Amino acid sequence: MKKLLISLLATLMLFGSFLTISAEGEDKPFCVGETCYETFEGALGTESTVTITMGSNYTGSLVIPEGKTVTLNLNSKTIVNKDDDAEKNHTIINKGTLIIEGEGTVDNVSHAKGALLNEGTATIKNGKFTRSREAGTGPNENGGNSWYVIQNKGTMTFEGGNVVSEGGYSSLVDNCKTMTINGGSFSNNFIAIKNEPESTLNINGGKIKGPQSVQTYGYTEIKGGELNGQVSVINYDIYNSKTIINGAKITGSVVAWLYSEENAKVEVEIKGNTVVDGAVKVIDKNKDEIEPNENAKILVSSGTFSSSVLKFVDNDKSSAKVDGTYYVGDAETVAEKAKSATTSVEVLKGLEVVNVPEGVKVTNSTGSPISVNGEIVEAGAVITVPVKEESTPSISCAGEKDKNCDGVVTCDEEKGEGWTWNNELKVCEYTGKTSYTVVNTAAK
Repeated sequence: MKKLLISLLATLMLFGSFLTISAEGEDKPFCVGETCYETFEGALGTESTVTITMGSNYTGSLVIPEGKTVTLNLNSKTIVNKDDDAEKNHTIINKGTLIIEGEGTVDNVSHAKGALLNEGTATIKNGKFTRSREAGTGPNENGGNSWYVIQNKGTMTFEGGNVVSEGGYSSLVDNCKTMTINGGSFSNNFIAIKNEPESTLNINGGKIKGPQSVQTYGYTEIKGGELNGQVSVINYDIYNSKTIINGAKITGSVVAWLYSEENAKVEVEIKGNTVVDGAVKVIDKNKDEIEPNENAKILVSSGTFSSSVLKFVDNDKSSAKVDGTYYVGDAETVAEKAKSATTSVEVLKGLEVVNVPEGVKVTNSTGSPISVNGEIVEAGAVITVPVKEESTPSISCAGEKDKNCDGVVTCDEEKGEGWTWNNELKVCEYTGKTSYTVVNTAAK
């Protein structure tokens, strides 16, 4: 009995120590190495550089002061702000240098506040950023609780991470200074990435989704990534807006939006191996399509498109529609596309095409004569590349003169697979792509 009581007591003491450790972990969510702190300020310490790992979920706001470099490992935990009048704030405010890594969630639940406000230098490597109580339902209805998930007023780089909202009132990410997106995913029911006037946005990768994947009033370069939604390049007030697209895959339209009436310019350049599955156009303040003009220009020097961009094609470039897809580029590059046609080629601008396959219909829409497989095709003319006549192959048997070749030599020994001997007709027959009947000259 005494041993049983001692064993029971030891078990209770061990269980109690686990409880104490658990409670202490919850009270001290910020860990630096093996030491955990009750407050974020305590974990920051006095050193200029520190790595903090979340030991448990935390409710409150974190502030990285100027001059401090912090690596914050979310460690599969959640940080969410307090939603009361006294402490309602952004969830993380960075005034120094911040690196966020590790899986986990940074959430904000308050109106006009975000999960991350960056006023210093920030690098996002991992983590989910959201506003779980976002209530905006449309451009004119914020639902009493809406804002950006992330706002950048400094220098920010995305190497990864997942920024997501289901709102229809506020943009997902708002860039007010310098932002680079190399990776990560971004999804919103309104504008995904917004670039403010006199700000710089660089997109080299990542997946961006929204009715407007990018809305930019400043300077933007898009060199990669998958953008699902319209790319809107807009002039505003006195501010010019310019975007260079060089290599991205865009599912949605690309528009130069002439919004300002102050003669501010809006320019779009499309080049490289860019793919645009949507319209490319210039629109006015009322979103009506207009012709390009001195204040609203689009220049296309290369790319692949689902609709014609002929009015925007650079003077020294070529364009053709091949099997329903539009290509722009150097004459040699576009001519290569024509070689792979299966049904049709429409030459739209400045192009000589060679080796267009047989049976393909070629339309000359350039307004001038062109060369197709070495033949001149006049402006407006439509031709079909002729099928070459095949010469009839011959075959002879090595058998005796008075006998057929059956059993002596097979036709495919001479001409390869596909040839068969028809003993009844005394002929060799070819049953490949095109059928030939060849008389066996040795048979009687």
